[in-house]
Amino acid sequence: MKQPGIRKIVNALLAVAAIGAFCVSTLPVWAADERGRTGSNPQHPRALHFEDITANFNPPPEIKGFSFMPGVAFIDFNHDGLMDIFLVGGRGQANALYRNNGDGTFTDVAAEAGVADVGQTGIRSGVAVGDLNNDGCDDIYVAVGTSIIPGKEVDDGPDRLYINNCNGTFREVAGKAGIHEDGNNTSVAFADVDGDGFLDIIVGRWVGFGLNDPNVGRNVVPGRASRLYHNNGNLTFTDITEKAGFGNPDFNTWSIAAFDYDNDGFIDIFLGYERGPIDVFHNNGNGTFTKVTALSGALNAFGAWMGLAVGDFNRDGCFDLHASNISDLRLTRDSSLPPLHVPPPSTWDNPRPTLFRNNCDGTWTDVGETAENSGTLKFSWGTAFADFNNDGFEDIFLAENMAPVGVIGREPQGAGPSALLLSNGDGSTFTEHIFDAGLANFGADGNYLDARGMGVADLNNDGNLDLVLVNVPQFVEPFPFGATPIAGKGAPKVFLNQGTGNNWIELNLIGTGKSNRNAVGARLVLTSKGGKQWRTIAGGTSVYSAPSRLVHFGLAQDKVAEDLTIRWPDGRVETFHDVRANTVFTVTEGEHRLVRSDRDHDRDKDGGSCDSKNRD
Repeated sequence: MKQPGIRKIVNALLAVAAIGAFCVSTLPVWAADERGRTGSNPQHPRALHFEDITANFNPPPEIKGFSFMPGVAFIDFNHDGLMDIFLVGGRGQANALYRNNGDGTFTDVAAEAGVADVGQTGIRSGVAVGDLNNDGCDDIYVAVGTSIIPGKEVDDGPDRLYINNCNGTFREVAGKAGIHEDGNNTSVAFADVDGDGFLDIIVGRWVGFGLNDPNVGRNVVPGRASRLYHNNGNLTFTDITEKAGFGNPDFNTWSIAAFDYDNDGFIDIFLGYERGPIDVFHNNGNGTFTKVTALSGALNAFGAWMGLAVGDFNRDGCFDLHASNISDLRLTRDSSLPPLHVPPPSTWDNPRPTLFRNNCDGTWTDVGETAENSGTLKFSWGTAFADFNNDGFEDIFLAENMAPVGVIGREPQGAGPSALLLSNGDGSTFTEHIFDAGLANFGADGNYLDARGMGVADLNNDGNLDLVLVNVPQFVEPFPFGATPIAGKGAPKVFLNQGTGNNWIELNLIGTGKSNRNAVGARLVLTSKGGKQWRTIAGGTSVYSAPSRLVHFGLAQDKVAEDLTIRWPDGRVETFHDVRANTVFTVTEGEHRLVRSDRDHDRDKDGGSCDSKNRD
């Protein structure tokens, strides 16, 4: 007896399976270890655990000499579908560009690529990565700080701008491009602030230790305004700081976050100051900004804000901030030691690293002490939001320490091991897991290392977010003028996330038309059985570093996302339905489909895609 109804059902199921197969990623994934941690196992999620893979780097990464705040950036410079690592060299040492070999090992190719910058006399510091000329190849900006000399500031930059030749090499063009930055520069961010489709450059600036009187009040602080360079679209840049109403000469910038906090379609700029508030520059949509810090609520509190992270920890569609802070130094420093030229108590209101909730009305509320279940004062630097355990809620990482023994105090281990705050899944609180996750930042001698720059990326395309910490040298002499290094201290660390078995989706966005190619400013919302999640691609964030732009969603046990909506920087909206989990997709604006990413970044080689519904 014929059963046409059943046959139709079977055929339909086979068709769906075939379509799904086209959407499965063929990006290279390092093999799972004997415990089978890599991949997903929805029935038995595992505890989050990281493994230190720094031994797989050739040569081993090391920062030498006095290198106050070198950053880290992620870039697929050779277009092989694998995230490479750029480490800023600090002072008197070449930069490193570690090529991801796809087998769990990394090789420094900075010299061959033309980005080593041997002979630079300043202190290399911040870094930004992005496609400045929209040619499909990411470029690199390296900020250079000045030599720190008591009572004197030496402008011995300049900053470097490396344009990717799209053949595995770069050329340095800062001077030709109209960028002449010789001062003490800090963090850098790329963002298209005027919506013309080209990434502009935001440069943080600072006055060094030698000019800071430790006894000054909050209103007598030597400052240096950050700068905003307009991208002219031809690899030249124009300083529009004054014209745009940007920058604040009263304060020194340590961190930058560029994102649309009020959902009006324009990228705003947040600057974290060493002795001051977190300044909020609202984008007026006409090429100018209005400083609205006084109206922002808790962001107007003075602190020593070092790092900024952007995320939506409570899943309400309004992007929040996590800010690291070093204002506690006067509270925890050993009183028997000589004073440091650092922010005195009179210059801050808030001494803690803090979680700021965006109230969706232009104001912010400090919820850090309650959310993190701690009022602990932590000397902290780089920070990030990321869903490390893929449970659908963003977690927080915080790089800690200013470790040389005798700086914070005489504790043999230093100030702290860094912090991993995992969301409790309630959209409001977090719990510390730094030790049980294997992320405590110890050196070979059992003492804590001094972590500064940090960044998050998926280094092996397995859907689990990994982490790089830039540890700086420590010295026998009191900070900041140490001359005798303590062996083994300036060793950056790379931690590979072994996965929990939860499901995930990752997206590489490519803007077209009036959007910048990196899609900085894009806003995404994903809907699954577990609820809605929002993400954005922000410019800057962390401190002195450039996290990966890959958009990551954890799905917990959900195998499919019901809907995924992308609002591109130029305002175009595309919606995708029934998006399969555990896949890395490339999405090109206007093509109306999710395309399985592959090692060669050839989107159409296999024809694998998932269609979308488009709304212009």
